[in-house]
Amino acid sequence: DTIEKELNIPINHFAEVDFNGFRGLIDALGGVPMYFAHPVKDLNSGLNITEKGCTVLDGEMGLAFARSRHLKWYDGKKWVSDPSGDLGRMTRQQLLTRASMSKAQTLGLSDVTKVKGLVDATIDSIKLDGKWGAGDLISLGRQVSAIDPQRMQTHALPVVPTRTSGGAAVVVLDEAAAAPVLAIFRGEAAA
Repeated sequence: DTIEKELNIPINHFAEVDFNGFRGLIDALGGVPMYFAHPVKDLNSGLNITEKGCTVLDGEMGLAFARSRHLKWYDGKKWVSDPSGDLGRMTRQQLLTRASMSKAQTLGLSDVTKVKGLVDATIDSIKLDGKWGAGDLISLGRQVSAIDPQRMQTHALPVVPTRTSGGAAVVVLDEAAAAPVLAIFRGEAAA
């Protein structure tokens, strides 16, 4: 409702995945491999990657990575805070999405039985709008399996940092700079 009202973008369907479903999906994939250039941690989300290099994230660490807003990395001498907060979290979620899609494609998801297995692993943790059912999720999973994760486009709305009257640091939409991105999601321009 907020996206439709504030941004004038029609939302045709939605699927809401709770934390258990998120963990279950990553575990159903057999974990998701991610490369880390440095050890990273976030005490708030529980993220704790102790070695640089490739690490297979299980459901718990995948959720901690996706939720991380207070990320720190070890530069070899000290822990350095990532200043990007929520915007950095959004980037990490996009990286995890791409890595998850790549992993899912290795499972042969053109096979409806394998897609159904992923849906069954998470269906109790997913809330769908009234127009969707499990069959629709299986169909969507088959369509998504054909997408090249490295070619997937993401779009972020440009924002401007500001302070509220109460002193909180927030970002507000830069409406002029956001117009081209909003036009894509309104169906007024090609991606």
